[in-house]
Parts: sequence; C-alpha cells; structure tokens
Amino acid sequence: MALHGLASNMSRWAEFTSQTRLSRHWEIIRPDLRGHGHSMDWRPASLGRWADDLLALLDTEGHQRAVLVGHCLGAAVAAEFARRYPDRVEALILVEPLLPEALPARLQRYYRWSHLLRPLLAATHAAYAMGLHRRTYATVDLQELDRAAREQMAQDGAEIIQKTHGKPTNDLRRMPWAVYVESLLATVALSGAALRDIQAPTLALLSSGSELADWTVTRRYLQAMPDCEVRVLDAHHWLPTERPDDLRIQIEAFCHQLERSAGRDESEGPAQHA
Repeated sequence: MALHGLASNMSRWAEFTSQTRLSRHWEIIRPDLRGHGHSMDWRPASLGRWADDLLALLDTEGHQRAVLVGHCLGAAVAAEFARRYPDRVEALILVEPLLPEALPARLQRYYRWSHLLRPLLAATHAAYAMGLHRRTYATVDLQELDRAAREQMAQDGAEIIQKTHGKPTNDLRRMPWAVYVESLLATVALSGAALRDIQAPTLALLSSGSELADWTVTRRYLQAMPDCEVRVLDAHHWLPTERPDDLRIQIEAFCHQLERSAGRDESEGPAQHA
C-alpha cells in the first residue's frame, strides 16, 4: 500500500506504479488519505484516524498483511499503523520521514507552540460542520507536476524544487485550511522514540539535502529500531520527484528481499500486497 505525503494524493505513486516490475506480481494499492485528493473530509485529521482507515481498507480488500510504503506524511501514517496493528504489517518503507527531534531550530520553535492552534482549529471545524467556508478543491496531477518540475530543474538547478513543491500557499489550494494544518502537525507527530516499538522489517530512505530535517539525527533514531536499514540519497526532500528511478530501484530490491526471505518464487504470480 503506497501512501502519499502532505497536501498530496494517490497520483504521487502513479509514476512508480506504471514503471515498477513489482506490479507484475504485487498488488499495489494507492489510496487518497482522508482529507486529501478525492477523499475530501472536513472532520479533524489525525494519525490514528488514518491508521484506522487503512485497517478498514485492508479488510475491505481482503488482505491480512501488507507492505506499507509512505512518503513524508505517509511515512508517519505507515509507522503509526505498524504501532497499532503490528500483525497486519509485513514490512515498512519510510520515505523521508520527518521526526520532531530532527527539525531545525526554527521549526522546533513553531512546533513547540503549535498547541495554541487547537482552539482555532476546533472553531474552524465547527464552521465546517455547519457548512461554512466549504468549497471545491482541485486535485493536482502530481505525475504531471513532477514532469514539469524536472524540466525546470534541468534549466534552473535542483534547488528550484523548493519553490515548485515546498510552498504552503500552493498546498492550501488543494485542501481545507484546518485539515492542512492538522496534517502538517501529524507529519512530525511520531517521535523517534516511538519508532523503537516497531518490529517489522523497515527500509528508510532519506534525503541528504533536506532543509526540513537533519538527516543525521533522523538516521540515528531509525537505526535504533529493531530491524531498520537506512539509505541516504542526494535530494531536497522530494525523492519521488528528484530521484524517481533510484527510489524505485531501492523499493524493488527491498521487496525482492522480502520475497526471498519468505521463500517465494516470482513465477508464482500475484500474491503480495504493497
């Protein structure tokens, strides 16, 4: 099951799904998380609610266990699901997770005062419940956005991605303000200490050039997990955009390793779920 990031949607993994060899013998599920894309929801968002949504989705699809792949917010949701429902997780692939301990000092300050937003968020949700401030949000095609971003990066340098993919003003055009803020806080809600509870085999892919988190701190917490392999790639926090081929190769290798560990031959056909 492939989970997208903040202000994103299921098209985040469209390019991966169309190109990966895993689709030959793995079923790849790409949901829109509640409050994102075509799963618009005006109620409060949280890691627990998304984890319960994934559990219901697995039950509906008839899958007992799955490999969860999550980017950014999706990584936090995947890890929370693994903490709550460990028997339903075959393995985790955490792509650029953001831990509160690894945030730079300026973001640490904002995060510490984030609880002051709770009354405003509650009032905004009350307005939503009464039908106020609701409107239609366009769903962006992230595969097309990535293609355009790569063309611009080829001309203006890789740093331009901070403007094409990292602007909150663009994100707020895609989802309600309160759900966006709650999703933003949820992205960094899972502490590094909590990761030590996760027993599932885990692959973590980090970006060396991210300004959103210190990858060396993130790596230290990830390596404290019982079974986690950490790999660092040269990118600015948008590996699916900047390094799609390397991302795909890393995920495929990890999944093939899971197959070998389970003693399963690829020629047996579709049987696994990601």
